[in-house]
Amino acid sequence: MLGFEVPMPSPFPGMDPWLEHPQLWPDVHGRFIVTAAELLQQQLAPKYFAQIEERRYVANSLDTAAQMIVADVRVRESDVAGFQPPTGSGSAGATATIEPGIELDIEWTREVRENYIQVRDLQQNRVITVIEFLSPANKAAGSSSRDSYLCKREETIAGECNFVEIDLLRTGEPLYRVGVQLDYLAAVTRHRPGKKPRRLGWPIGLRKRLPSIPVPLKPEDGQAVLDLQSLLDLVYDRARYDLRCDYKENPYPRLDGVHDLWAHGLLTERRLR
Repeated sequence: MLGFEVPMPSPFPGMDPWLEHPQLWPDVHGRFIVTAAELLQQQLAPKYFAQIEERRYVANSLDTAAQMIVADVRVRESDVAGFQPPTGSGSAGATATIEPGIELDIEWTREVRENYIQVRDLQQNRVITVIEFLSPANKAAGSSSRDSYLCKREETIAGECNFVEIDLLRTGEPLYRVGVQLDYLAAVTRHRPGKKPRRLGWPIGLRKRLPSIPVPLKPEDGQAVLDLQSLLDLVYDRARYDLRCDYKENPYPRLDGVHDLWAHGLLTERRLR
């Protein structure tokens, strides 16, 4: 029988940069979406509901985010030097040696699927708010994923819906320039009938607790609240990321000098290094 082990919380006060690793992030991203929908549903009933939806786009091997979409789509060189054909092939007594091949790129096209959350009006089944957790491909300049994301954002806002964006990745091209130093960002674009939409941003520093942000509903119903820190803590605990994050190694991407010293001290204090 497996023994019971108490989960350990993340050692960081806010976002845990070790969760950004490319091998871990797809799992983290998926759990953020599912858990956020669950947390919001507790506030939305009985007039609204949270639904997980899927956006699709087509990417190919020339895409700037191709390596994020397919880890390895190339044929690797095989060491075939000295390969001998089966007995009986070719003329009697003849031997042949196949020369080593060279690596060739394979051109490919693939349909990519990305999940997000819709908050819908229960009575009319109308989309009121869209919530997105950004992926690395969304932040790759010139990628099909970024183009698809930006197009969806503009369509959503033009369709008189609210739009919530949560960027917990230090890599890639930021979606907004806010004029201050930041590591992460949350942004909320609120539809206002008869007025220009209003967009607010929450710059997030690595050393700070993740904020609680509004999730706008219809004007007469105000807003729900998404506590990003509680969301992260719950996901970290449920998924047992304490077992999967190797804090003795550097995160990816690496922290800069000041943050690296801070993180080293924090991890050493908690005996994780």
